[in-house]
Amino acid sequence: MSQDFSKGRRTFLGSAVSAAIGLPAVAKAPWRPKPGFDRHVARVKYDETKPFPSDKRRPFGWPSFCVNSGVNQGQQAYLAFPSLNEAGTNLLFRITAGIDFREEKELTLLTGKTGEEIAGMPMRYAHPFQPFQVKIEEQWITRIKKQGIKLKLTKGETDAWFLLPGKNLTDGQGLQPQLLSNSGPGSEKDFLHTLFSLNAVSPFGWMGGCVLDGLLALGANGSGPALKTLESHLRYFINDKTGVQFEDPHTRPLDGTFNSLEDFLPFSAIVKLLPNHISVDRVLDFCAKARDERGLIAAREITTEGCYTLAYPLACIAAARSDQPLADLAAKQLLHRMQFLRTEGAIFQRATREGEKGYRNWGRGVAWYLLGMIKTLRVLKRGNLISEPLRNELQQACLAACRMTALLQNNDGLWYAYIDQPATKTDASASAGIAAGLAWCYHEKIVDKSYYDRSRKAYQALLPLLTPDGFLTNITQINRGGEALQQNGYRVISQFGMGLLAQLKAALEWQP
Repeated sequence: MSQDFSKGRRTFLGSAVSAAIGLPAVAKAPWRPKPGFDRHVARVKYDETKPFPSDKRRPFGWPSFCVNSGVNQGQQAYLAFPSLNEAGTNLLFRITAGIDFREEKELTLLTGKTGEEIAGMPMRYAHPFQPFQVKIEEQWITRIKKQGIKLKLTKGETDAWFLLPGKNLTDGQGLQPQLLSNSGPGSEKDFLHTLFSLNAVSPFGWMGGCVLDGLLALGANGSGPALKTLESHLRYFINDKTGVQFEDPHTRPLDGTFNSLEDFLPFSAIVKLLPNHISVDRVLDFCAKARDERGLIAAREITTEGCYTLAYPLACIAAARSDQPLADLAAKQLLHRMQFLRTEGAIFQRATREGEKGYRNWGRGVAWYLLGMIKTLRVLKRGNLISEPLRNELQQACLAACRMTALLQNNDGLWYAYIDQPATKTDASASAGIAAGLAWCYHEKIVDKSYYDRSRKAYQALLPLLTPDGFLTNITQINRGGEALQQNGYRVISQFGMGLLAQLKAALEWQP
């Protein structure tokens, strides 16, 4: 995978970022707080002869190591922590997926020599760059200092690959195998420090798009570090020959084309910076082939993701190119999804053309619907690319969604994984996305200030969910395990949730 971006290319991108947002060129580095924790990056001993899966590619070429599955046992991986102080407290162990996991796995932590079980780490359907962490009881600190940790995969049929420490990860230490000790609660400053780094990078598509869109929104509010980070992340994905370079959801190379309609969200940022880049034309070619005779662009199922990952970036491309037919096509994606996915008191995440529906009031699906509606509307309004009747129709759809979701916000200020089912417990990603949508609807004068106040309450309720170094926790896992996984209370760290939290922060701070 080519990662050779010339100095001139980097300079051009940086200038493009600042010029597109209307700010001077950015030179100031991100603010770095004094950590409220100690980070102990592991020294890893592993089977270096183990071949990486031949059908996959290491994202960004970053190094990774294998923990063998139970059916493929071999040399185990050992982690040593020479900087660990035996007097440390509040210990957390973290390790980051290097490829996708297509099953439920469990990683067991053992003392390196005596083999005593320290902790277990369930890992279900992971994506590359996804950190997993577990609390370590203080009784184990001395033994870990002396023996290290042995990793054993006690559940799962396929090998697990995790990121190694490497020279390319100096700006992404949060993703390396490590222990955090003497850790206190995270803060907004910790969140921004992690967001403005490679710790926040996420696979190209809807996940990475959430992060890029959050950085773009903060940059539009005047954040120089957000713009520098946006440039840094895009440099890994943009290629002047192939258009884009990335891995598909199975971590297989997918350069110059796309896996699905969910791959287009990053273009809300890309087209703002590089409106005539070859990758933008590739998006339009893909959509032209996918649209039906009604103008609907969808796969077998029509989803709320299409409001945010399709309609919104198409609107951004239309605005960048002053393309009225494309703006009409973007709006049409919303109208079709309103027809298929909403009913009285409910928003369904997916539906077939025959009328079958699923994922009723799934929180993240509701967030995609509301964010896609309001952000597409904002772009088309500012570009003078929408008629008054259509604008009114979309505003009414936003208003209905705001009213429904506001009634289901819990007393703490958050929303449940299924917003009308408290038993499914709160979801940080759904809460951040819905709250951002409410705040943008307030700025568009669709709802009154009480909705903005709800968004601010949600933001304050989300901050205590940060790790000591600023990752957002309590997120429902990516949707690979069906509704059972979304409903059972399993929660993870994932950078796309940080992107949604960044969008909420940007919406709260936006000034006309």
